[in-house]
Amino acid sequence: MPGNTAKAAVLLSVFLMSIVHCGHSEEGVCTKSDDGVKCSEDNSVRLTRLNGELVGNVQTITDGDRKLEMKTLNMKPLVFEIENFLTEEECDYIKAAAVKTGLESSQTMAHSMSKNQNVDLMDLNHDGELDIKEMKITIENGYDIFLEKEDILDMYSTLELDTNGDTHISREELSKIKPKDLFTYLHKVGSRSPREALPLQ
Repeated sequence: MPGNTAKAAVLLSVFLMSIVHCGHSEEGVCTKSDDGVKCSEDNSVRLTRLNGELVGNVQTITDGDRKLEMKTLNMKPLVFEIENFLTEEECDYIKAAAVKTGLESSQTMAHSMSKNQNVDLMDLNHDGELDIKEMKITIENGYDIFLEKEDILDMYSTLELDTNGDTHISREELSKIKPKDLFTYLHKVGSRSPREALPLQ
């Protein structure tokens, strides 16, 4: 089973589970405290939000008789990775269900930049350049990392991307950067702040 398939499926499953806080059930109400989850009825379904601690933190969890390692990849949104959590059959089922409901491949920044199409995809005002807001959206859509204006200006300076210093990135300027260099830079930014963390691939 391809590693990326398993990781993607686990990330999707765990992310969906981790965003659910304690809820209401027909039997009663569950509440969360420092001591864990308490429900008004013993037979209530119990579900709580997992604690990520820090990006890179590894926790040991059990699934039946299996011991698995759960690694925190991102804090906001909270994302975990549990390798080999799903079977090959479960992965195939999730992929088939996703395709059936209309899931399509993502147009990531690295992919679009390599084909020199990024400005067309993220140039919201169609002026042929990416302003800071458009670059922010481009990075969010392509890498799931959230940068402030200062971070983007620092990226321009570090990667020598904004050659004329106007804070607008043209198609020509964009074509000079390698996707790998951009990814490496964003990974370093993510290492400094859990809010901006990006898993190294």
